[in-house]
Amino acid sequence: GPDVDLPTPERPAKRPEDGKQILVALEQGGAIWIDGDVVDDAGFSAHLERAAARRGDWPVVIQGDARLSYGEVRQAMLAIEAAGFKDVGLIAEARSAGGE
Repeated sequence: GPDVDLPTPERPAKRPEDGKQILVALEQGGAIWIDGDVVDDAGFSAHLERAAARRGDWPVVIQGDARLSYGEVRQAMLAIEAAGFKDVGLIAEARSAGGE
């Protein structure tokens, strides 16, 4: 799977309990994963459009590495929205009790 170092906000959003979501993972090195499959930059939009045709009402969650810039994550969000998805969010890990 993808090697992603997730950000750790105070209160991350809840994940859907029914599992109906499309996961887009962005690694620091530039690799992009969609539902566990690596896709290249050229195939990213086409893969998203196929997913939208099958599951366009599902939310898309981005698992962006904490070391990525805001611009890199935002670019992925814009591409996801352009493919037809309306519900796009970010995944983060909850902070431990020690604040790490």
